[in-house]
Amino acid sequence: MILFDPAERMRAMASASVLPWSEQARIVDDANRIENGTLDAVVWNALWMCLPSRRDCAECLAEAYRVLRPGGLFVASVTHPCFRDRQFATFRTSFDMDDYWREGMPFQVTMFDGTYVVQFTDYHWSLGEMSRQLKEAGLQLHELREISDLDEAPWPRGVPWLVLVAKR
Repeated sequence: MILFDPAERMRAMASASVLPWSEQARIVDDANRIENGTLDAVVWNALWMCLPSRRDCAECLAEAYRVLRPGGLFVASVTHPCFRDRQFATFRTSFDMDDYWREGMPFQVTMFDGTYVVQFTDYHWSLGEMSRQLKEAGLQLHELREISDLDEAPWPRGVPWLVLVAKR
């Protein structure tokens, strides 16, 4: 098992939680050290929205394709692009749905957990655009999963998370 994350803190967390359970696990600090076609899966958790340009998306998707074995899975979770104008249990955004077709449009995100609040900028990619980017990278969309919000959320309903699963 090869684990990679560009952030040192995330690698340290993986080391503490995964290595004690797997003698085959190896943590890599540079994606260039991963051989072509060797990974069974690449997972992007809330990464796509952090990429500010179509070029950045294409480069990152090409790298995911490079390291995946044939038949390997690419799994990406994103805030659902069709519901970015709603508040959910742990976040809300400043996204205006009138800008849905403006690919790469920056918007502010406020995340909260009852104690802490953090704000940052994300970038909007429509569902159609993400599908095109996957295809251009050579990844074939296999499944879409919509993840619902907490049942007790009092605000307008919607679907906060979308998971895209593609195959090389």
